[in-house]
Amino acid sequence: MEIIIEYDKNSSLGDYVSNYICIGYNSTDDTYCLIYNKINYNISKDEVNELFDTFEFINLKIMPNCGMGVDGETYSLKISNGWNSISFNWWSETFGEQWRGLKIFRTKINELKDKCIRK
Repeated sequence: MEIIIEYDKNSSLGDYVSNYICIGYNSTDDTYCLIYNKINYNISKDEVNELFDTFEFINLKIMPNCGMGVDGETYSLKISNGWNSISFNWWSETFGEQWRGLKIFRTKINELKDKCIRK
């Protein structure tokens, strides 16, 4: 299985709850799964495509808005395809309108995780 999406949220206040979510792809049988707390949940290709659709709202400038603080969250997202990858890291809500797709992505991947856990 190849990990194609890695998402994490880290609180500056030290809540040690796992927020790491992965999306894996198995090319042998063309299936996808969401991995959370070391449990694999089968998800559909349509659900993965819906996550990727959120990136149409990203319009990056050379230098993103400054973001920092002492009480908030740091988010990270890595998208991989073989050896090619792209990573985003941002602080709380300060990433600006140009990165709106990341906020939409964050909401969608958490909704998908919650849906998988409820099954």
